[in-house]
Amino acid sequence: MTAIGHRILSVTTDPVAKTLTLVWDDGSSSLKQMAPLIGTRRVFKPLADVEIFCQARIINDGRAIAWDDDIDMCADALWFDAHPEQNPFTSHSSAAE
Repeated sequence: MTAIGHRILSVTTDPVAKTLTLVWDDGSSSLKQMAPLIGTRRVFKPLADVEIFCQARIINDGRAIAWDDDIDMCADALWFDAHPEQNPFTSHSSAAE
């Protein structure tokens, strides 16, 4: 499977740490730190509310996570955040540079 197209099997929220633990279709897991987004991006500010943050759910057959009709994150973006070396849309510097 290519990096694009992974599906999220489960999401667990930690409202204190403001993190998401994602389990992927390949069996791996990753941790997404949401505090920086909540603190800097207007669309994510409602997630500062613990009740709203804990409502994270998988949508579109694992292709995204959503909290409501206005807040969502696509699986590809979350995958590439956790696996930047697999992102075909950015350049990767080598250790020799």
